[in-house]
Amino acid sequence: MADKFDEFLEEVEGDIRQEKLENLWKQYGKHVIVVVVGALSLSAGYMVWQNHQHKQNQLMSEKFVGAQNLIAQGSTSQALGVMQDLAKGSHKHYAILARFYESHILGQKDYKAAIETYKAISGDRSVEPHLQTLALIFCASLTLDHLTPETQEAVLDETLKTLEPLTQPDQPWRHMALELMGVSAYKKNDFAKATEIFLKLAQDSDTPESMRGRVQLMTQTLTGLSSSSNYPF
Repeated sequence: MADKFDEFLEEVEGDIRQEKLENLWKQYGKHVIVVVVGALSLSAGYMVWQNHQHKQNQLMSEKFVGAQNLIAQGSTSQALGVMQDLAKGSHKHYAILARFYESHILGQKDYKAAIETYKAISGDRSVEPHLQTLALIFCASLTLDHLTPETQEAVLDETLKTLEPLTQPDQPWRHMALELMGVSAYKKNDFAKATEIFLKLAQDSDTPESMRGRVQLMTQTLTGLSSSSNYPF
């Protein structure tokens, strides 16, 4: 699976560039918008926080953008230290976004530590519910990338159990959750369930464009398997 964190940022940036902030506001809630707009500072030197009359906010802004520049330059170890420092700070929105970046960076070298960090976010009641849910989804995605033969069946069952409530119509990240459920079902050799899920995504007009290519490919693959009964496992 591709890293859902990168995909999330790309999708959000695309929506904002197309002036769909109103749609995002309705879908994700106002606090997510604050975090999302912060994520757009990936462009070097760009910072969206407007309250620059406070010196502390200026310092946090510069520190955050500096960490993102370090990531862009490949200096992830240095960036991790900065993000971990920001995550402990008193500025709520910078702190939560830094925690997501911390998990993302850790996931490239120490996926177990990243999973624990995502779990900590998802279980933190001071974090907005929408972001707790997002952390659960990122955790599930990372887990699916690191299955082992010894634990695969149990882990897949647990992943499906975790994701199922996140696929309901009122859930903001339901398409991500559905895609991961489809992948989990596929890995369990439950091709009927996987086909059902990917067909649902393919027929949903709200499925993100960035996801449609993968959904169509999986739907075609699963349909072919079903018609030929020639499973690859």
